[in-house]
Amino acid sequence: MLDREGFRPNVGIILLNQRNQVFWGKRIRTHSWQFPQGGIDRGETPEQAMFRELHEEVGLHREHVRIVARTRDWLRYEVPDRFIRRDARGHYKGQKQIWYLLQLTGQDWNLNLRATSHPEFDAWRWNDYWVPLEVVVEFKRSVYEMALTELVRFLPRGESFGRQPRGLMGRSRDAGMGFNYLSATTGGRLPALPLELPPGATFDPYPPLAFAREAGRAMADSAMVGAVASAVVASVAHAATALVAVASQAVADEIDAALNSATPPQPSPAAPLDQPTTYPAALADLAPSTFEVTPETALGAGPHDAVISGTPMERHSSNG
Repeated sequence: MLDREGFRPNVGIILLNQRNQVFWGKRIRTHSWQFPQGGIDRGETPEQAMFRELHEEVGLHREHVRIVARTRDWLRYEVPDRFIRRDARGHYKGQKQIWYLLQLTGQDWNLNLRATSHPEFDAWRWNDYWVPLEVVVEFKRSVYEMALTELVRFLPRGESFGRQPRGLMGRSRDAGMGFNYLSATTGGRLPALPLELPPGATFDPYPPLAFAREAGRAMADSAMVGAVASAVVASVAHAATALVAVASQAVADEIDAALNSATPPQPSPAAPLDQPTTYPAALADLAPSTFEVTPETALGAGPHDAVISGTPMERHSSNG
């Protein structure tokens, strides 16, 4: 169904979560990302077509969302000839769209990219409101800019919705819009981010910017914890070193004191040579008197001689 100018009626959907982030879908088997959209069938109103497309492409029903706003007029884009079937060239020119801003009242798990047998997306994520348009197919970018700019004033208050890319308002003004709701508060350009998911991925709940912010916070917290831990370890090591030094000095002092107070052992005095040696009592049975050996007689005695009370004894033979 085309109008007189060759544009097919269509609806576009900007779906918000509770943090004012938008549903961002990757077209199946391509590297392009976009919002849900679809044609209006004959006899349908734009709102009826919007709820039908919402279920076919995202798997949500009417009870999962609420309508926040819609664009006032049709927004048009032309499709290059290389994207148009040969039998439609010459009378099909492009699409004209009514854009709806919806807020999700259900849960993330209510989304289902395989609600029908002809899915439009094979992956999705929550992204900041000002999506990176460089990953959108080129001929749709101007309509995306106009729809986002017109509907931004209806965003529910709450979480931040990112920064408006620089230069967007100038292009929208050239297209006849002229809205500038963020000129006094936002600026700068949304950085280009690698939005492609691994093959076969179908779900990524964290938008890239929010993930980068969370990773930055985690890294900062980790660095702070590491610095505190290093300071504590250094303090403990310093205290332990000081304690070891004090203990070592105390031990050394005790050793020195013990050495200084100790009296060196004195050798036992040798008995003078001129003092007689008394035999043990066990030898008393051999003679009626005490046996004594004087040095003079001992030095001159033979190996088998002894002196008893100063009188030499007879030498005994070895068998005596």
